[in-house]
Amino acid sequence: MTVTSLFEIYGIILFTAFVFLLFRRPLVAVCRFVTPTSLRCILYRLQFRRLVRRHSLVGPFYTCKVLVYAVVFALNAAVLSLETTRTETSAFSVRLATLSDAAARAKYLALLNLTVTCISPHHYGVADVFGLSLQLFQQVHRVAGLLSLSLILFPITVALAEDPRSSVATDEGRIRIMIIACMAALVAASLAKPVAYEVFLKMHEISAALLAYLLLSQVLADSSFSRLPLYIYGGVAGLLNAFFMCRYGYYNFAGWERPRLTCSEIAASRIHDRRWLHLELEVPRRVHVKPGQYISVWIPGVQLLSSHPFATAATTGGKGTVFHLFVQSRSGMTNTLARPLIPSATAADELERQTVVVRLNRKGAIVQTKQTVDRSRFIPRFAFFTGPHGRSVDHRKFETVVLVPAALVTGLWMDIWKTCCGLRAQTRRHR
Repeated sequence: MTVTSLFEIYGIILFTAFVFLLFRRPLVAVCRFVTPTSLRCILYRLQFRRLVRRHSLVGPFYTCKVLVYAVVFALNAAVLSLETTRTETSAFSVRLATLSDAAARAKYLALLNLTVTCISPHHYGVADVFGLSLQLFQQVHRVAGLLSLSLILFPITVALAEDPRSSVATDEGRIRIMIIACMAALVAASLAKPVAYEVFLKMHEISAALLAYLLLSQVLADSSFSRLPLYIYGGVAGLLNAFFMCRYGYYNFAGWERPRLTCSEIAASRIHDRRWLHLELEVPRRVHVKPGQYISVWIPGVQLLSSHPFATAATTGGKGTVFHLFVQSRSGMTNTLARPLIPSATAADELERQTVVVRLNRKGAIVQTKQTVDRSRFIPRFAFFTGPHGRSVDHRKFETVVLVPAALVTGLWMDIWKTCCGLRAQTRRHR
């Protein structure tokens, strides 16, 4: 079996997985209808049994995730190290591949695994298309990226071990050095992530794109490589990104009208030394936002190269929709956005001198008063939004709903609270 045939087999498996994710919801509905309730409960407990708790790089891992990752690693190991041939006694014979053959296959496997990470730069939209949460898709993205890096590094290590001088004398050796430099840039970007997230994001994107280009140039140099899978993948990825651009462009623009970001209120807490803003994003079209969903906002005048996700509540205003965003100034884009209104050097004792007044009631609790922001201090900005993203749970199906308010997001759950109160008055179900 040739290398290209192995490439096509593994590509068919990945394509089948993508199709399954696209039609996951109807398939799950059919399985729920066919499977008995007792068996569904047992399978649910087995699938979502926690094996690894939350970690900065991995986790939380459940039984279903571990099984899926184990199958992916087993498929990569089998395609990398095994080969099938026909003999006189049997139709197929499985044997171990040589080191040079395994190094040649690693490039194709790395390119296939990179298709998961490079299908679109907009992770929010891809997660919504596949019906996954953003956290789960980021875990898949991370695992596929680490697996691809390991497969890329394997043939480079084999080539350097056989002939170290070829890394300088030949063009292929220089490409290997550039690939190693891209990997070093990815590692450096990961180290800079806790300090400067925007720098990490741009370094990661540029290094990954350059790495994919170098790997693709090596694979295309092989005359036996069939380019048909690449054309199919490019067509699917192009249509998906074109769909994202058309959808987001439709919701952001209506004729000459465009989204406007304004600041309506400002509030502060003297004890906790926290200050936050109430921003309103006015969009020209009606957008339906379910409870628990969020939007991603890009403000070119504040931060040109990255966007920021915000939990939001939506109200209908005129012909369009008004998104209510509650922003706490921390670092990066939120700090730049709030700098004209709230000086970052303001201490807690000086809050009363600002436009926000903080009082204490008789019981000693904090009463946070809000005041309208002067329009001259916050010029309305153009902001491009995408979304709404994320999954929402239909709380109307439950008899008991518990709402836990947490600081800034309290106002975002008012729609759920109003719905629960309305259902309670009609059906007496919620409490």
